[in-house]
Amino acid sequence: MKEKLLRLKKEYEDMEHCLVKALDLVDNKEYGEGKLEIVRMILKDIDELLKAE
Repeated sequence: MKEKLLRLKKEYEDMEHCLVKALDLVDNKEYGEGKLEIVRMILKDIDELLKAE
């Protein structure tokens, strides 16, 4: 289970990195910022699950 969580965390960290870069390129940042917030909430949840593991 821990291995799967770590893989998932890596995928979401990559997604966060890409969203941050994309936000630098667009004018309408509100939509992207909402998506970035969701990704960060998921990362926080994954960290909590890893701590409980």
